[in-house]
Amino acid sequence: MKKYKIVPFLCLLVFFAGCGPVDPAGDGGANAGTAGIEDGSMALYPNATDTIPDEDMAEFSSYVNANLHLMGTMMFNSCLFDVTGDGHEDICSSFFTGSGIVTTLIIVYDLQEKQGYMLNDRGRYDYMIEGVEDGRLLVNRTSYQSEGKGLIGTIVFEDGSLYFDDGTDVKGIPYKTLALFGSCAEFLPDGNTSSGNYLSTADFDLVRRFLFNIDKNKIELVHGISSSEEVYTSLERISYDDWEYAVREIYMEEDPGRLLQRLDDSYTGECAVYYDADDDCIYMERTYKYFDDLYFDVTDVSKSGSDYVITYDVFSEYSGDRDGKVRTVSVTIEEADNRYGYGLVGVETK
Repeated sequence: MKKYKIVPFLCLLVFFAGCGPVDPAGDGGANAGTAGIEDGSMALYPNATDTIPDEDMAEFSSYVNANLHLMGTMMFNSCLFDVTGDGHEDICSSFFTGSGIVTTLIIVYDLQEKQGYMLNDRGRYDYMIEGVEDGRLLVNRTSYQSEGKGLIGTIVFEDGSLYFDDGTDVKGIPYKTLALFGSCAEFLPDGNTSSGNYLSTADFDLVRRFLFNIDKNKIELVHGISSSEEVYTSLERISYDDWEYAVREIYMEEDPGRLLQRLDDSYTGECAVYYDADDDCIYMERTYKYFDDLYFDVTDVSKSGSDYVITYDVFSEYSGDRDGKVRTVSVTIEEADNRYGYGLVGVETK
């Protein structure tokens, strides 16, 4: 099958996107939101969505407008492809969005479940649909503001989330598991869990940052950046039971109470992790100045017995280097009887 290419000057269209809401349903905007989105004038599959009922397109429009709020947003390169694996085609579309910092992202909308999913790493990576080839939805990932051609991969749908698959053999490890232990590569010092007190004896400034990402599937956003006593903070929480489970079963602490004793007493400074007995939750609060600038790529996975060694390249948005890489870290995990199926063995900087 022919591989379709994006027209070279397509990126210029973002500067000419208008401020009207997206209206793929063709209903004059009756079902559109206020995100300021227009249909693109170019597409790889110009008539891909013509056969979709108006009410389904209206639902897609509503999802887009509820989840994209930046000025100058434009939809382009839409096609139909079964990303979710349920045997039914999903609406797949690329979007330009933003003013100043322009992001390219992908939205997949499941017409059967009436649910949308986004592949979006704003300020880090841009994603756009390249076409469909050999039964795969091809995606081009480029680093933010990169002049390179990017990396061609595909999309993986797993447990309600979209992931970019660059072709690395991950030895069957789920993508959510790779993301979970990527936080170890980002924040934790070299060491191993054989002592049973790896987290509770490590530098707490590093552990504090790690705890913001201890198990993102269980962390609840209480509120984003908001004003409280003239301090702007974001507040997240995780139930104590879920926190203790992760500390004990995933990160192999024999006594989570030792780590609990090292938590902050309350919110002070730029960030804090503290326990609140009123609702039995661990709270994580930080100012806008303390959001993580680190991210990672998985570059290799090897297997030895029941152990897996995952190699991560860790990047910083503010490193000053052209590619932003600050270190390479190996994280060893082993098969375990917990909700992820794996537990941490050790962290080593290469």
